[in-house]
Amino acid sequence: MNRLDKSLITEFLMIDRKIGRMRDTLTKIERVFYNSHSFMSSPMNIDETGARLGGRPWPTLVENLVSAEQNMRRNIEIMEYQRRYFQQYYSGLTTQEQGELWAGQASPDAEENRLELDTLAEIGQILEACAWHYGLEQDIYVEPIEDSGRVGVSNMLNLLELMA
Repeated sequence: MNRLDKSLITEFLMIDRKIGRMRDTLTKIERVFYNSHSFMSSPMNIDETGARLGGRPWPTLVENLVSAEQNMRRNIEIMEYQRRYFQQYYSGLTTQEQGELWAGQASPDAEENRLELDTLAEIGQILEACAWHYGLEQDIYVEPIEDSGRVGVSNMLNLLELMA
C-alpha cells in the first residue's frame, strides 16, 4: 500500500472536517465578494483616452459569484453522499479495526494488510457509485484478483474455439 492509497483512506476518515470547511467557505464567499467590490465607483467611469476604468461589469461578477456558490453546494452534496456510504462501511467495522484505521497501522506488513485493502476497495466502490449517481467522469478502479493465474488469454481463446 503506497502513500497515495493511505492518504485516500485518511481523506475518507476525515471527510466530516472537509465538509465543514467547505460549508464555512460557502458562508464566507458572499461576504468576501461584497467586501472586495466597492459600490462607490460607477461602471461608466472613463479616463481621458476614453478607456473604461474599473473592474469587470457587475453582471459578470455576480454571475461568477453565483456559479462559485452553485459549484460549492454541488461539491458539498457529493461529499455528503460519499460520507453516508463510507459511514455505513465504517460502522460495520469492530472498534479495534476502526482504531487501527485511524492509527494507520492496521498491519505491520504492508502487503498483507487486509483491513486497509478492504477499505480501499470499499472507497473505490463508493467513488464509482458517486460517479454514476452524479454523472461524473469515472476513474477506473480494478480490484486485485487472487486467482488471476488460472484463466489466461490462451485458455479463453480455447474456450471460444470450442463454442464455435
